[in-house]
Amino acid sequence: MEVEFACECGQMMRAEIAPEGGTVRCPACGQMLTVRAPSPTATPPAQRERPARKAVVAMVLGLCGLLPAIGLLTAPIGIGLGIAVLVRKLRGRGYGIAGIATGAFGLVVVQTFTAGVVFMVVTVVRQVGAMVTSIAPATMPTMVTPANLDDREIREALTLHFGRAPHPQAGKAELAKAREFYARRDADPGNAYRALENFAWHLALKGGGGFDAPEDARAVETLRSELSASVREKLDKAGRFQTNGRWKQAAGAYAEVMQLVPDRTNVLHTTAAVQRESCRALAGDSDEVETRVEVAP
Repeated sequence: MEVEFACECGQMMRAEIAPEGGTVRCPACGQMLTVRAPSPTATPPAQRERPARKAVVAMVLGLCGLLPAIGLLTAPIGIGLGIAVLVRKLRGRGYGIAGIATGAFGLVVVQTFTAGVVFMVVTVVRQVGAMVTSIAPATMPTMVTPANLDDREIREALTLHFGRAPHPQAGKAELAKAREFYARRDADPGNAYRALENFAWHLALKGGGGFDAPEDARAVETLRSELSASVREKLDKAGRFQTNGRWKQAAGAYAEVMQLVPDRTNVLHTTAAVQRESCRALAGDSDEVETRVEVAP
């Protein structure tokens, strides 16, 4: 058997050696070398077969099924792929079984437990929110920004119209009241608005049309202009107080608007009332404001 080998001096040699071995002299250094024939090459062990890719994916997705929330998506897929591996007899049967087992455990146990915990947390949060709402102050402000009414909206709110079947005699009585309130408009802030109301009732009960006396028509225009200017002034003053955080003074200014427009159904009165209550709550003293209001029913 021809064998190739090297001497300790580095000389490469090739020689015929019997199966039981032999001795050879190195031509370079003269050293006698004992050379043995190499043993027959052992047959390499058979390689293990790799599992099918689907089986590996089934196991990985099954393991992901043990994760909360994520497992809701991965566990069913892992179980399905594991079953496919077993049915089609693909390589990696163990991987498929592992995917089915872990996926089923995660889906039934882990995800059910997670859903229970989430439900409990949501219930507790709702109960705490309900408790906070129940103990919140009754005077919690509903509006904290100044009333945003422009001049057109104010004038429209002071343009009164009423629908009523004509009654000339009652119409004359309303006209008399309107003239009386107009004459006493400086004595009470609400008299100007009351005069406007009675003038409007007079026209409705008169059966339509305009005023018979020109001075009454002029009185209505005067009232509407004066009231519009006064309401504008009070709202602007209240807005400045609110902007500066002077809630008590702002509440007083809105109370003055309520005095000017004592009709509780008028938008000017309702807006001022809501703002006034908000400012009173923010002032922290709902019983004391700079101006107290007695609103006629």
